[in-house]
Amino acid sequence: PLILLQVESWNGSLWTIHGPGAGTQGIVLDEDPEGLWETPSDTIWTEGAFQEGGTYGGVKHNMQDVVFNVHISSIPEAGVEWQTVFSQWKQAWDFEKQSYLVATTPSGIRRLALQKVSTPVFRPKHDPGINSYGLMTMTLRAAWPFWVEDDVVDVFQSKPANRVNLSTPITFPDGTSLSAVYRGTV
Repeated sequence: PLILLQVESWNGSLWTIHGPGAGTQGIVLDEDPEGLWETPSDTIWTEGAFQEGGTYGGVKHNMQDVVFNVHISSIPEAGVEWQTVFSQWKQAWDFEKQSYLVATTPSGIRRLALQKVSTPVFRPKHDPGINSYGLMTMTLRAAWPFWVEDDVVDVFQSKPANRVNLSTPITFPDGTSLSAVYRGTV
């Protein structure tokens, strides 16, 4: 797959829920997750009493609600019952502490900080103790609705041949003055 989705829990646990290794901890992401792909945004408009049309006032980015289902199963090869997986998965999420949904793609690694909005919905059709399986609906919220990646740092190095002497020095608010700069690209 093009994307690997993992959960880095506030409690230190790591869950691979989609992509290579998904299900090895007993959790697999279901189809149709909501709220993962686009930051929810609205525009602000004002309209005067006798104004024709409206005036654009800006854009605001709202909280991002994420809703998805996970399949919870036992891990027979590791001797882990579904109840243990179920309990550990629930403990990976908190109302006050943030866990991270981590997306790894060929272009990099991004994280979305999430916390529980409400109690996960767990309504199995059959006794999960018999078939060692259940489906849980997670409703989570990203207060900061943007995926974040580590800073990219690049170093600029120039050569003496790229030095430019300024006819008028640049003076900064702290009093520092530059009479030469170096040209180049990053």
